[in-house]
Amino acid sequence: MSETLGGDALLAALLIDSHICLDDMTPDELPSRVGPYEVIEPLGRGRDGQAYLARDPESERGVALKHFNRDSPFSNRELADLAQRLGGVQDPSIVPIRGILRIGSRIVVSMDYVSEPTLADRDLPLASGLKLLERIAKACDVAHQAGLVHGDLRPGNLLLGPQPRILDLGLASLFRDANPPFGVPSYMAPEVAHRSPPTPASDVYSLGAILYELLCGVPPFGDRDEEEVLARLKEGEAPRSPRSRVAEAPRALERVALQALARHPASRQPSATEFAADLAAYNAESSQK
Repeated sequence: MSETLGGDALLAALLIDSHICLDDMTPDELPSRVGPYEVIEPLGRGRDGQAYLARDPESERGVALKHFNRDSPFSNRELADLAQRLGGVQDPSIVPIRGILRIGSRIVVSMDYVSEPTLADRDLPLASGLKLLERIAKACDVAHQAGLVHGDLRPGNLLLGPQPRILDLGLASLFRDANPPFGVPSYMAPEVAHRSPPTPASDVYSLGAILYELLCGVPPFGDRDEEEVLARLKEGEAPRSPRSRVAEAPRALERVALQALARHPASRQPSATEFAADLAAYNAESSQK
C-alpha cells in the first residue's frame, strides 16, 4: 500500500503492484509502478536513493520520481501539509513538487520532469554564473517568505535552461533527524553538519559555497571527501579565501562569498535577497567599467 500526500492534502490510499515492495528491491530492479505512476526508466542513483522517469496517467505528463532509501520522521499529516506548502510555491525559477508518497518505510517524491543540464554539468563564465546565482537567490527568498527552506542547494540542483530553476526545494526537511545529515557536505552550513535543521541562513551559506566554486573552480574545502569535509565543518574550520586559490578573483566577490560562509548564521547576509543584491551591485559596477 502507498499513501499519496499532495494536492488538496487528503490522504488517499493507492494500490501498487502486489509483487513490488520498494524496501526489498535491489538497486538494479525497476518497478513497473510506484504509487499511481507508471515507471519508464531510471534517471540515476545517488547516496540517498534512486530517481526514475515516470508517467502520470491522470495528466499524461512526464514526472520525475525520487525514491529515498530512508524514511521520514514526519507523520502522514505532516507530510501532507509539507506537500501542500511545497506545491503552493509559485515561482518560475522553482521546479514544483507535485506530491509525496510513503511506500512501506520509504519516501517517494514526485515533481515535474525537466530534461536540462545542471550547473554541475557545465563550466560557466563568471559573468553568466553570477547572473544565474542572483536569480536563484531571489527564488530562494520567495521560498523563505513562504516558510520553506531548500536545505540542499548545490550545483547539481540548479538547472541551466532558458529559465534557471531550482530542483528539490524542501526535500532536506523530510529527513530532519538524518545521521549523517541530509545533503552534500561541500555546500552544507556548519550548523547543519551539527544536525541542526536547515534554515534560510543555511541556504545563504550554500549560496556562498556555490559562489566560492564559481570563483575558484572547487568548493570551499576543495575536493576532499565527504567525511573529511563534515569533520572540518564540525571543528569550525574556515575555508581558505578565494584569492588564496585564484589570485585574480575579484575582491568584492570574495567579500560576498566569505560573508555568506561565516560560521555563525547571524554574521551572514541577513537574507537570500541581500545576497542577490550583493551580486547585483557587483554586476552593475562591473558593467560600468
